Amino acid sequence: MCWVCDIENLKVQKADKDIIVYKVVTKATKKSCTSPFMEYTYYLKGTPPSLTLKVLIEPRSNFAKIAEGYYSYPFVNFVCDSVMLSIDGKLYKAIQCGYHKEMIAVDNYLYLATFVIPAGSTYFINEDGVIVSNNIRYTGKYLKL
Repeated sequence: MCWVCDIENLKVQKADKDIIVYKVVTKATKKSCTSPFMEYTYYLKGTPPSLTLKVLIEPRSNFAKIAEGYYSYPFVNFVCDSVMLSIDGKLYKAIQCGYHKEMIAVDNYLYLATFVIPAGSTYFINEDGVIVSNNIRYTGKYLKL
């Protein structure tokens, strides 16, 4: 997964206070949860290593990319009456993660977990409302999607 942003909107930010954010995760408990993409396990009592956010802008490109960082959303909304039957015969529902919608199976293994980007951390947010930060901490709060 690679975080992408239009270079005209690229702005590094520093958290002046803790920022509450959300991640879609698997295997969530009050003590830990796991990222579905990199299968990284976040623990309540620990803080993952701080990362250096490396911005890559290729020649003649209008987009900036960051390949490594902690991805999250500033807000998540559940879309009412969004359950629909797909051509694969499964029921799906929509959730709005940041500014875009994700379709997830009604019968799934996913959770929505609450995290904190600690004060002093560096982060970027793109047009889709996806945040990439150099630090993140699991709060132990989650709910089944």
